[in-house]
Amino acid sequence: MNWQIGTTITTNWLFTQADFDEFARLSGDDNPIHVDTAFAARTRFGRTVAHGMLLYGAICGVLSRH
Repeated sequence: MNWQIGTTITTNWLFTQADFDEFARLSGDDNPIHVDTAFAARTRFGRTVAHGMLLYGAICGVLSRH
């Protein structure tokens, strides 16, 4: 693919708590914002959030396929 400014790639990926839990197990990053639903519910996000490196890995995977 010839990348140019404005190139768009669209994909859908629904991350689940199981994804967060597995990534935490593999990476050792068990910060409660990612894995503890009761803790995360009391934060400004209101629920658990994805690890930054999980998102980065997903983006790299999408880009490598194009």
